[in-house]
Amino acid sequence: MLRLICPLLICLWSANVIASGKNYIGNFSCEEAPFGLHLPGSYSSLLRIAPVKSNTVIDTENWEGYTTSRRDITFEGLSLRVITFSNDLERYMTALATVTKNGPWNANIFKLGQPLQEVQRALERYDAALSSEDSIGNEAGELKFIFGPDAKVKSMNYSCYTG
Repeated sequence: MLRLICPLLICLWSANVIASGKNYIGNFSCEEAPFGLHLPGSYSSLLRIAPVKSNTVIDTENWEGYTTSRRDITFEGLSLRVITFSNDLERYMTALATVTKNGPWNANIFKLGQPLQEVQRALERYDAALSSEDSIGNEAGELKFIFGPDAKVKSMNYSCYTG
């Protein structure tokens, strides 16, 4: 019975990965090279990467001895959803990010305006194929490319695991 179930589970998992359009890359990280955003390590430094257009608390959760706040922070060309911690004011975690303008936060190998073919060539080193509808990532997060009608990167959307 187990010999029948294992191949079935592998087929279902493969179909799910294909249907989701997500290319699995084992070393993908939202916050580390080569795919991740270049964001500072502290919350106060984050707020200094560019002029802040808005910084809004979305909700707050109470934990034993501290609270976490989910915040939407907008800069010119970068929108973030981060989690901050009352017991460590410099700590934050990135949950979501949308890049709409190149800046110091860009990933090492991807830039806005980059043609689809260049993105595909960069990903070949990681055994990942990409169409204009796909994303890359793993359990730790995902990067979705949005291409314009000219087949160039128009924006990049990160979704990051925060626990």
